[in-house]
Amino acid sequence: MHQLEMRDRLLLAAIVDRLIYGSETHFDHADAVTALSLVPIEPRQPWLGIKAAGTGGTKGSQGYAAGVGNARFDEKRQFSFDSDARTGVRAGQWKLRRLTGRFGRETLEIEQVMTDEFEGGRAARIEYRLQEPLGMLVRAPKSLSLPIGWSPKAGFWWATFSFDAFVPWKQVEKSSAMRSDPYEFPTQGDRSGTQSFVGAR
Repeated sequence: MHQLEMRDRLLLAAIVDRLIYGSETHFDHADAVTALSLVPIEPRQPWLGIKAAGTGGTKGSQGYAAGVGNARFDEKRQFSFDSDARTGVRAGQWKLRRLTGRFGRETLEIEQVMTDEFEGGRAARIEYRLQEPLGMLVRAPKSLSLPIGWSPKAGFWWATFSFDAFVPWKQVEKSSAMRSDPYEFPTQGDRSGTQSFVGAR
């Protein structure tokens, strides 16, 4: 994962907060341009990103508990995999990746960390052409659960595979007003886009 100086990470975190939470319908042109400039281009462009998580049969342990007697505890075996886990830039609660395409196209991926990988509305994407923002999309992932193994003791192992799909969300807006503080975070009252980001499908 790329490392930024502390000042740049703080600035990037504030900008992404404004991009996501500032409005339900639009985002600021200048913020989108600055965010792109702060994120290094990925040296290896992934052609396919895969995320998977699953559970298997239970594993148990037993013993003696005072006042209870023999006790047994069962828990589900769990695993997760993300092919893009070590790429991008971390800034506050966000992980960002800058991907390049043909004909001057670029994509800035924004993902909220420490969340369920398969929950919609936890990631957004800003599309650019010649470093000019075109619009923002929000993730609406498609998932598929399949059995991937079986054992007499553990039973079936199930895995849920997630394939990212994005739908249009916000339009770009150029602001005529200069921002006095580039590190300004949206206030609690300004976070009108929070519910839309979290609950988008």
